[in-house]
Order: sequence, then structure tokens, then C-alpha cells
Amino acid sequence: MWSQAGKSAGRVWRGAAVTGLVLLTGCGGGGGGGGTGPSQTTRSLVISGNFSQLVGTPTANLAGYTADVAVSPFTTSASGTLEITVDWTFSANDLDILLYNGNCPPASALAGSCPILNRTSSTTAKPERLNVSGVPAGTYTLGIANFGLTTESGTYQVFLVR
Repeated sequence: MWSQAGKSAGRVWRGAAVTGLVLLTGCGGGGGGGGTGPSQTTRSLVISGNFSQLVGTPTANLAGYTADVAVSPFTTSASGTLEITVDWTFSANDLDILLYNGNCPPASALAGSCPILNRTSSTTAKPERLNVSGVPAGTYTLGIANFGLTTESGTYQVFLVR
């Protein structure tokens, strides 16, 4: 579930929580005998969806915030690497990915009071990508912050690779 916080609360987006499984198998050796078989990497879609009405900094500043932030909690059942991608409409805007440790409610994300596990800070990357390795199984919250001047909408995906 996507929640977007702000003084005009009540805006909620539902992302398509998708659990998929794609197996990418490594190449096996030549002859027979003795090995443990081909290595496998599993890449699972944890969550994906859309966000909209993520206001720009002028509007967020008027509401008393540095930036508007949309959040979506998710849970992983295994450890591995999180691959997060966010894309949006206007390349002039600067959107950043925030990965919060645990559940971060919208109001807490706006107040900056949730523990950040990792984040992006590029002002020019589009789409924005964040890869975090060694992440244990657990609950996390994806945050998308709009540091641009205009309202944004876009898409997101979170994969777990192990």
C-alpha cells in the first residue's frame, strides 16, 4: 500500500504487491562428476506499483516539510540484495529513494524520524536506482522523496536477489 503523507492527509495509493519468481541459472561446467551443480540466483519481485501527486518542494515547504515523501512498507522472507528502481515523469525533478529500516508511517517519514538504512542522492539520475546487499529478512519501508519543483507521478519496483 502506498501512503503519501502531508498536511492534507488521506491520499493513499495501492501498489500492485506482486510476488513473482524468476530463476536465472548460471552456466554449469563441462563434463560430469563431482560438482554441486549449477549455481542459481533467484530474483523475486517483492512489490511494484505507481505513485502520484507527490508535490514539489515549494508546496512541501509551505506545508512545513523539506520534501513530500510517499511510503510503502514491505516484508522480505529471506536475506539478500534489494534492487529498487523508481521512475517518474519530468526529468527536471529530483526524486530520491529512501530505504527505511522497519515500518515508517507517512507522518514519521515527513518528519524525518525513521531510521534510514540507505538512500540515493543523485540530482540527475533518472530512473533512480538503489541496490543494497546483505539485507536480512524483515520489514522495510520504501520511501520516495520529491526534491523537484513540480508535482510528480511514476512507478517503482523492489526485487530481492539471493
